[in-house]
Amino acid sequence: MKGLGLLQLSRQNLRRRLFRTLAVATCLGLVTGILFSESLIAEGVQRSLQVGIARLGADILVVPYGQEMPVQTSLLTGEPTSFYMNRSVERQIAVVLGVERTSSQLFIASLQRASCCSGFFQLIAFEPQSDFTITPWLKSNLKRPLGSDEVIVGSKIFTPEGGELLFYGHRFTVAGKLEPTGMGLDAAVFIPIQTAYLMAAESIVKAERPLAIKPDQISAVLVKVDSATLPDIVASRITRNVEHVSVITSVRLVKSVGEHLSGLIQSLFLLTGTLWAVSTLLVGTIFSMTMNERRREIGLLRAIGATGRFIFKMVITEAALLTFIGGLLGVVGGGAIMFSFSLLISKSLEVPYLWPTFVQVSEMIAISMAIAILTGLLASLYPAVVASRMEPLYAIRSGE
Repeated sequence: MKGLGLLQLSRQNLRRRLFRTLAVATCLGLVTGILFSESLIAEGVQRSLQVGIARLGADILVVPYGQEMPVQTSLLTGEPTSFYMNRSVERQIAVVLGVERTSSQLFIASLQRASCCSGFFQLIAFEPQSDFTITPWLKSNLKRPLGSDEVIVGSKIFTPEGGELLFYGHRFTVAGKLEPTGMGLDAAVFIPIQTAYLMAAESIVKAERPLAIKPDQISAVLVKVDSATLPDIVASRITRNVEHVSVITSVRLVKSVGEHLSGLIQSLFLLTGTLWAVSTLLVGTIFSMTMNERRREIGLLRAIGATGRFIFKMVITEAALLTFIGGLLGVVGGGAIMFSFSLLISKSLEVPYLWPTFVQVSEMIAISMAIAILTGLLASLYPAVVASRMEPLYAIRSGE
């Protein structure tokens, strides 16, 4: 009664009690699915922030005072926004101790449901000469500067390369598409800043609602800090030396998302922990009841030569198989839900999301399955010990 016989016997025992097997597997699947989904959310948000901050390329973002929340929302979720300040702010920031490079950007929200615009998008106009967000991508991918009427679009904008987009009556050609970041940058359109000023001037006659932007206005200043200085120190200096601005560091942006998400993640993990404890007790109780019902079967097995060790291993094997099925159901179900509704979940939680890498997902699957199987082993340990110690004659008589 070893090897394959043990596995076959365990499978037959589970099949004979199919309803009970499916009920327990579903319960365990629910716990495993929630745990796996939580891991996917946490890892996906973290990866999105890493990729998005790297794409942004800046240690610090300076915006007009009071606009830190709109710009954070725009960067994280792609919600279009418009705000302006005088270009002189960049010159003031450039001379602050610890600032290595600066570059201006102009944030423009296109018009919604208007004939002069292709849709409601966040337009980000950049300075080609000083930019360190889009220019590196252009050098490595497009291999040439962006034309005056060309744009680069994020991965969530479905207009193909060579296609046209219309904003404020000005026609643009899509020259390239950026790789996904999971952040609001995926829904943004990047244009040269001089073209944005020209578009604003033309909008007086071409758009339902003109753009009131002057050539001396910008929306944000991106700042790279020198390697010898901490971004937080430079941010404090900018706050002291430049009036009427708000300063956002990349660290603060990541922290704000973490704080926003931490309460939800903690609640979910608490729920998962509670469900796990209940599931462990449930599986243990069901296996104890099953062993009582199977006294005659266990007695007969002992009578024909099965050792107590074999009975113990049989119960443990059944538990491992059962929880493996439950864990598999949970991983497949949780993964399918996250894959199908990740964008909706990201939008409802107001956090960026980028699907984790294959290696990360594999690690989470392995951990989730290990927890599921461990649950079964712990829950069945006591019933297995009790079953292995049953006296054959007593077990047969008490099971009649």
